[in-house]
Amino acid sequence: MNSYTLKLSQSITGLLLTIGLFSGLAIESQNAALATPIVSENPTDSASPTSLEGTSWILVNWRTENNSNLLETTEPITANFVEGQVKGNASCNRYISSYKTEGNQLQITPGITTRKTCMGEIMERESAYLDALEGVQQYEMNDQGQLLISYTTEQGSGVMTFTPQAIGQLETQTWVLVSLEEATISRVPLKETEITVNFTEDQVRGMGSCNQYMTNYTKEGNKLSINPLATTRKACPSEIMRQEFEYLTALEKAQWYEISPQGQLKISYQAQGGSGVMTFTPQQIER
Repeated sequence: MNSYTLKLSQSITGLLLTIGLFSGLAIESQNAALATPIVSENPTDSASPTSLEGTSWILVNWRTENNSNLLETTEPITANFVEGQVKGNASCNRYISSYKTEGNQLQITPGITTRKTCMGEIMERESAYLDALEGVQQYEMNDQGQLLISYTTEQGSGVMTFTPQAIGQLETQTWVLVSLEEATISRVPLKETEITVNFTEDQVRGMGSCNQYMTNYTKEGNKLSINPLATTRKACPSEIMRQEFEYLTALEKAQWYEISPQGQLKISYQAQGGSGVMTFTPQQIER
């Protein structure tokens, strides 16, 4: 083998070693890239409620500026914000007010309530809550999805914390009307009459007092809309027919519903005096 052939052989061998070295580095680099986890530059946070509407809220904590807890009653206090109106249970009575927002600023106007009388402590708590609503200044949603409402009154400042209330299932049972409240008037069904409502997947039916009724309905969150009703044509005494007419008229004007912590169904409806509430309890099955 002459010197030229030797040099050429050495050059080829060096070239092959170089190619092999770079190939090994490339494979190692590729494997390292595959082994490195890809981290998103824009991770997505879990969604939390950002709107007052569409949720039924129940008060779970109430602190004043001196850190005293005003939520000492077992009677539930609730708030539902629906199309410019806030309504709910103030402890003893139902209430309804108007509200408006601008950013996180919140203003609630003085409202109206039903006129039931409860024990002194409950009435005091209700009065303080209604005063606080009128002094509301702003709201925010915390990381736990709770609604925090800040207020200032003549008695001082405070923060009320609400948590989303389980809406409950309409379709689980037959409900029996126990009261119909409208402004300052509260009525109960006549003796020996029964008013019921039963919700299936898309139909609502029941007993109006004298006649059976049925129609379709839709719901979105706690909003409730009931179509015009069809009824049987049985005739009963005038006071029963009047009661049935008032109930069916209210039912057709339903706006929203909630299942209370006591397991009652409350349906709010549009009334001449502003708003009314029908309260139902689960029908007891005779054994």
